[in-house]
Amino acid sequence: ILLVGWSLIFLWQMQGYYAPQYLLVQFSDEIDLKLGYFSGLYIRAGSATNYIEQNNQAVLSYCRGGLFWTFRTIGENPCQNYFAHSTPKVQRDLATISTLPWFARDTLRPSQRFFPMERFYLQEACRFDNDCGENGECQSSRCVCNNDYFGLACDFAADDTCEHLTIDEQTEFFRGTRDISREFSVLRDTQTGSIPLAYNHPVYVKNRVVEDKFDIIVFTGLRWLVTSSDGLNGLRNVTLQSLGQYFSSNSFHASLSFNSIDLYSSTSFVNTPTDKPAPIGQSWYQDISDPIPTLTKLICRVCDNLLNPCMHRGICSQNRECECQNGASGVLCQIAPIGNGKCDQFFNSAAYNYDEGDCCESTCRDTDENKCGLIGNSLSIGFPFCEDPRAGCDGSKGCWAPKVISGVTLLSSGAVSAVQLSSGGTVLVVGESDVKSIRVFDQEDGSWIGRGQALEESFGDFGQHFAISTPRSVVGRRFGVIPLIVAATSSSDSESTLRLEYWAPNAVEWRQLCEFKLCSGKDECKVSSVDIGKRGMRVTASVAFESDSVHVFETILGASPQSCRHLYTTTGQSGMLDDTGNYLGTMTRGNESEGLFGVFDVSERGLETTRVLER
Repeated sequence: ILLVGWSLIFLWQMQGYYAPQYLLVQFSDEIDLKLGYFSGLYIRAGSATNYIEQNNQAVLSYCRGGLFWTFRTIGENPCQNYFAHSTPKVQRDLATISTLPWFARDTLRPSQRFFPMERFYLQEACRFDNDCGENGECQSSRCVCNNDYFGLACDFAADDTCEHLTIDEQTEFFRGTRDISREFSVLRDTQTGSIPLAYNHPVYVKNRVVEDKFDIIVFTGLRWLVTSSDGLNGLRNVTLQSLGQYFSSNSFHASLSFNSIDLYSSTSFVNTPTDKPAPIGQSWYQDISDPIPTLTKLICRVCDNLLNPCMHRGICSQNRECECQNGASGVLCQIAPIGNGKCDQFFNSAAYNYDEGDCCESTCRDTDENKCGLIGNSLSIGFPFCEDPRAGCDGSKGCWAPKVISGVTLLSSGAVSAVQLSSGGTVLVVGESDVKSIRVFDQEDGSWIGRGQALEESFGDFGQHFAISTPRSVVGRRFGVIPLIVAATSSSDSESTLRLEYWAPNAVEWRQLCEFKLCSGKDECKVSSVDIGKRGMRVTASVAFESDSVHVFETILGASPQSCRHLYTTTGQSGMLDDTGNYLGTMTRGNESEGLFGVFDVSERGLETTRVLER
């Protein structure tokens, strides 16, 4: 009976008859900034092919003429004037479109062309009660939260919400065309004490002393924005009570409510570690196109021994303020007294770079406050606590000093076989061929946090040779877990294979794109190097053998079925793939013993010369 029931549901879904009541949609905004404003819950409107945004500003519909889903504003034809669409020629069932690429129209270009979105998320808001944690129930495919809990998955507690934000003293103040407040408090209803929510997140405000003027930090579906009460449409004679009513009602929608914005945060994608009830740790940009963020960071100034502890052994007092120890300072004791010309023994360890050299004569530098090797700038005690290994370096040249990598431990007693770091420095990939394992770590708050299960293989030297591909730029659209593709080989003298593994946006586990047997039962199967490049949805991998041959493969992300194809094999060349999949290196042709060095485009016909640099 159960099998028959699921079969009917699958059939109905394929025909568009079965659909959830609520959808959770998350747009990225690298193509069109306003798309992020339309992230959130969508409610089924009658048929299974129409979903209206909860604030009645937009709709997802199925275009029968084009056989794809579209996103458009209310009142437009589903097959015309849409701003985004799914992969064409798909069934109406939502399970299909949630896994295939979506495309957004670049409204700033005259051509109005559509480009694939870097990230798109669509699924039922919930299916079971455990999708809402222990703090809510799944009703009609959306989470209904218990009292004092909120969020799309009821994962935010009102009691744990940071009451007061402040700018970290180690960073700079907000940049802007005006003076912006340095501290903010959570907006509460002045009568009930409840927290009004905008896009299922609290709003933070600060009265600018001037009557009826407030600085505001509000979430808008993908990013937090800094604005003012003057920057919001339709507000007059502003009070805390009127602000609460404005944000908790349908009066506020990010696509309509702003007439000015001071700053944009980095992205906070749903169901990722960056989706928090407060903009703590976010990067900030004066303009969405800025390549480099400001140095501003917000922290919660209210300490909590579990959720927001004082640092450097500071004590969280009963009034939830930090009492700092060991010379540390700041509202959370987050400022360590290192590199100030005074040796602090608590910080004289590798974790603090040996007090930034303060405890050794050759590395200490005088400051206005302290003189190296002196107490009170007069009593000489020398450097009895010098433990910095740099102290033994020859002063005429630099030398390497050890740096502790917190959070990464080895699985075997042997040495690490290979290590790669992403271009942004936030993803670390460690290979250990002794245990045939490759592991991925993400940097978070100075530590490395393991991502998912380790990639493993049963034979050969897996972990010795691999390459990684991450987005070419995540500036301005950073998120907690960066999408990653790993190309890895496992080889022995008589057998070798290539695997492509993909950690997609919003994923919780690895997905294998393909596994290809390179050679079997032959001599000289040992791999010497692996490389990978990505251009759009196209991924290219190359494998070089010790026998001086190179194999090149290709796969298309989102293709159905997902598979890899072998493009060609060649000999007598060495080099690498760049970020876009072009081959850079040497290649011999015919009897040209000197060979060619240049840039070659990888295609089905082999290597096509783009630019020869040297003959």
